[in-house]
Order: sequence, then structure tokens, then C-alpha cells
Amino acid sequence: MAGTYSVTATVGGCASPASTTSVTVNPIPATPTAGNGGAVCEVGTILLTASTVAGATYAWTGPNGFSSSAQNPTIPSATVAMAGTYSVTATVGGCASPASTTSVTVNPIPASPTAGNGGAVCEGGTITLTASTVSGATYAWTGPNGFTSAAQNPTIPSATTAMAGTYSVTATVNGCTSSASTTSVIVNPIPATPTAGNGGAVCEGGTITLTASAVAGATYAWTGPNGFTSADQNPTIPTVTVAMAGTYIVTATVNGCASPANTTSVTVNPIPATPTAGNGGAVCEGGTITLTASTVAGATYAWTGPNGFTSAAQNPTIPSATVAMAGTYSVTATVNGCTAPASTTNVTVNPIPATPTAGNSGAVSWRDAPYRLDGSGRHLRLDRPNGFLSSRPRTRRSQAPQSRWRAPTA
Repeated sequence: MAGTYSVTATVGGCASPASTTSVTVNPIPATPTAGNGGAVCEVGTILLTASTVAGATYAWTGPNGFSSSAQNPTIPSATVAMAGTYSVTATVGGCASPASTTSVTVNPIPASPTAGNGGAVCEGGTITLTASTVSGATYAWTGPNGFTSAAQNPTIPSATTAMAGTYSVTATVNGCTSSASTTSVIVNPIPATPTAGNGGAVCEGGTITLTASAVAGATYAWTGPNGFTSADQNPTIPTVTVAMAGTYIVTATVNGCASPANTTSVTVNPIPATPTAGNGGAVCEGGTITLTASTVAGATYAWTGPNGFTSAAQNPTIPSATVAMAGTYSVTATVNGCTAPASTTNVTVNPIPATPTAGNSGAVSWRDAPYRLDGSGRHLRLDRPNGFLSSRPRTRRSQAPQSRWRAPTA
């Protein structure tokens, strides 16, 4: 319909010359194709697009009062209120195309998950990370030593001290990632192993002394035979029995982390049997005292006694006895350093009596020799002039004077 149009005016049958006008009919421009850069996250940038229409100007309208004359406008700092349908028209020669629309999605930023962990762990243990649940989310963890994980609650076995530090987690929903939440993980080193020792073999009834080398800041845990336990660094066990012999184990704990165990072997030797002490009986001064002790297998002996006597023999003898050596002698038996209770024996040393003084009443004739009285009032008969041959007692037959008695005839 575009072109030249002519008009004449006719009056009384008479037509005027024609007058012309040129009419232009502009075509409606093609409808531009509207589009967008896809769903965006809150605070992101909306990208709107319109296909090119030659010579056109553009007019956009949309949610939240949006308008723009740009062919491909952008909307920064998007909010969920900006989501919806956007329309665009192209105008050429004053003719506007039909509108084209595009639907824009603005996804909200998900809530930040709460990050946590299972508490301090010991070197070699397992780190446990936790994130609170965000509906529909996927998770992304990062942390020390190059750690990454897509698990909501990941674990990290065989922890080292290099794995200690801050771990971060984000939750992503519909491509939108939350702000990061963090948790601090502590990995305590395993303390040094204490050196275990003891005071050496002890005798039954004695005291075991256990020792552990110092580990800074440590508490200690001992276990051992017969149900023994102790939290002391260097415990002692009094009044021991042979049941307490064996292997004792100690660990040192620092910040909840226990060292490898160390051991020490304790020997408890039994008290040997008490030897039976004896002697060879009473001796005379100048004689030999004989002491005896019963045999105790593997024993050494220790004797003590009057006058400063000592001996390590089982059955010692003491020559040239004096009365000062009489009295109580004690003996002990020792096996593996353990000494039995003492046994005693009482030794008697009899003194040598004084030497008697011998004498006679002087020379007599053998004919005149009467029966004579000895010191006890007995009569002795002299049979030979060269000595007494008989000491048989004679009983007086009367109280007559001695002169009535005569020696027998030769």
C-alpha cells in the first residue's frame, strides 16, 4: 500500500488537475529473540540478550520495575525479587515489533552449614569433620595439607600433625554456594616413650621401685603382675611377694595421647629357709668349738657370736676356746641376695679347773706304816714300801687308838 496517491476535485462536472502524495508504509520489524545467561544466584548478575534486528532500537521491561533500551542489558547484584519474565521489543522506523520474552531464575544463596569436628585427635588417629544439613545441598571441604572432600561429614584416617589447622566447608544448592563455615582441628603429637626401669631384684617382703623417664607434661599409667596399677611416675610396691615378679608396663599421656608402652622386668627372690644352727656340745677351755648349720641349696652363710666372732663358713670351727667364747651364736643363709631369719645355738665353754696341790706326810718305815686316812675319812692299806697298790676303803672296827692297828706282815 505504499506509493503515490492522486486526488482531483470536481465541481459542476469539471475536474481539477490532480494532486499527488507519496505514502510510505513501514514493515513491522522482526521480533527479536529474547534470552538470558541462565539461572543466577542471588547477588549475581542477570544477563539479558536480544537477537539483532537491523536498524532497531530495543525496549526491555521486567520484574521489580526493570527497563532498559540496551540490546543486551545486565543487572548486577541480583535479588530473588528480580526473578521472572523479561520482555523486549525492537523498533524500526517507529514500528515496534511484537514483544519477545525470557524467564529469568534467581536462586537464593543457601544457608551456610555449621562446620565442626570430633575434637582433638592424637597423631595416627582419625579426624572427623561435620557439617549441618542444608536441604538439597552438595558440600565442598578444603583444609590443610591439600585436603578436599565432597562428603558432608568426611573422615581423615592416620592423622599427622601437618593435618592440624582450619577446615572450611560450603553448601551448594542449584549452583549457588553458601558462604564458608570453618572449624579448627587439633592433632596432638604422640609423646615420647618413657624409659621404664626398676631398682633391681628385691627380696620377698622388700619394696619394688619402678622408674619412668620424665616426659614433659605427661601423666603416667603403670600396669603389672598381680593386678598392679599406678598413676605415679615412679611408684613403689612395699611388702612384695613372689607373685609380684614379672613384666611391668608404663605409658605416658600428654593431651590425651598415649605414648607407645615400655616395659621393665622385675625379679622378686624368695626368702630362703632358715638354717638349723647347732654345735658339737660343751667344750673345755682350750678345746675347739664346732658350729653347724643345715644345708640350704645355693646359700652363703654368715655366723656371728660372742667375742666378735664372724664366719662365712657353713660349719665353722673355733680352736683354742676361751670362756669368753661361750654364749649364743647366730647364723643366716643368703640366696640371691635374700637372707633367711637367723637361727641360734648356745655354746658352753667349761673352764679348766685349778691344778690340785699334791703332797704326803713324809717318809715312813714300811713296818711302821699304819693304815692311813685319805681326805674323805677312808682307810688306805700300804702293801708295798714303793707305793699304794690298793685304795680300797677299810672301815674302822673300833674306836681304839690308832696304835692298835698294824700293817700286815710281809
